[in-house]
Amino acid sequence: MPEQAEKIAKMKNHAKQQVGKRRLEEEFGLEVVEMPHTLKGSEYIYDHPEKRAEE
Repeated sequence: MPEQAEKIAKMKNHAKQQVGKRRLEEEFGLEVVEMPHTLKGSEYIYDHPEKRAEE
């Protein structure tokens, strides 16, 4: 059951990110560029700050 909850949480986070991306593009005319580590989650970035720095 915890795996399913984690999967649902990831889906919700992805959906929120897509809404935010769309708003930035449509309302502000910005081009959003997703970097390789963008979708790996904040825990991954916290554990591997060097990966974020590479971007």
